[in-house]
Amino acid sequence: MSGFNPLAPARLVSCIRWCTGFVLGGLLLAACGNKDATPAAGASAGPPPPPVGVVSVEPRDVGLVTELPGRLEASRVAQVRARAAGILHKRLFREGSDVKAGQALFEIDA
Repeated sequence: MSGFNPLAPARLVSCIRWCTGFVLGGLLLAACGNKDATPAAGASAGPPPPPVGVVSVEPRDVGLVTELPGRLEASRVAQVRARAAGILHKRLFREGSDVKAGQALFEIDA
């Protein structure tokens, strides 16, 4: 009979170790619990509460001020170079305004 023995000595020792570990772990967790939920009659429950201030509420005007982060310089810079020879007579856009594709930007005397 060369069958498998489920309780071989090595397996039995390993099983005993695991069971002992689980039991000890459970005992440690149970020992960590609160022993006495209510303090004794003469013992204090802890430090006294801190003093607090009381303010009465009254209506009044409050200025609406909003501080927002901003940028003082452009996020992108574009260089404009002349492609045509001539003298610039008039600029047809305001700086910072939106322009459309194909819109005339300058009036040049050629």
